[in-house]
Amino acid sequence: RPPPPPATASRPPAGHPSSPPLPSWGASASPAEIAFFQDVLARHRPDVVIANYAWISPAFRPAASAPQPFSRQPSAFHPPLAVLTHDVRHRQLHLRDGRLVEILGEHTPLETELAQLAPADALIAIQSTEAAVFARHFPAKTIVTAPMSAALRPLPLPRDPVALFVGSGHGPNLAGLRWFLAHVWPAVLRELPA
Repeated sequence: RPPPPPATASRPPAGHPSSPPLPSWGASASPAEIAFFQDVLARHRPDVVIANYAWISPAFRPAASAPQPFSRQPSAFHPPLAVLTHDVRHRQLHLRDGRLVEILGEHTPLETELAQLAPADALIAIQSTEAAVFARHFPAKTIVTAPMSAALRPLPLPRDPVALFVGSGHGPNLAGLRWFLAHVWPAVLRELPA
C-alpha cells in the first residue's frame, strides 16, 4: 500500500501577520491582474467598463490606446471606459499647524493621478467640487457628478447592542477606526459591558 500524500501547509488568510504583505492602497494592477482584465474584456465584450478607482483604469486600456469620445459603441478591443474617481487624490493632504503634511503615506502626486485618469473616456466624480477639478485638467473628457444616490433612513433599533464598521483599507478609514477604537470604544464598553 502506498504511503499517504504529504500534508500541505495551508496559506494564512490575507492580512494575517504571517501572510505576505498586501499591495498598498492605490497600487497599480499587477501583470496578472492586467491579463485577467484583458481576458474578461475579450470574452465578454461589455458595452462599457466602469473602473472603481483611477489606478485601475490603465489595466483596462493600455497607455498606447488613445481614448475615444465617450459613446455607447464599443471599439473592437476597448469599450468606453469610465472611472469612478472617489476623490481628488493629489489633494489628499492634511493641515498641521497651518502647513500641508502627508500623514498617511498615501499621497498621490498630480502627475500620477493625471496619468491614471488619462485612459478614461469619462470621469465620475462624487462631488461637484471634485468634478470641477477634473474638468480643469481634462476639458475634453465627459465629467459626471454622481453624489450619494441612496437616501438614508433609520433602521429599527436591535435588541442587543451592535457595532459595525464598513470601510476599506484606505488610510483615512484605518486611521479613523484606530482613533475610534483607542478613544471611543473603551467608553462604549464601560457603558455597555458584554
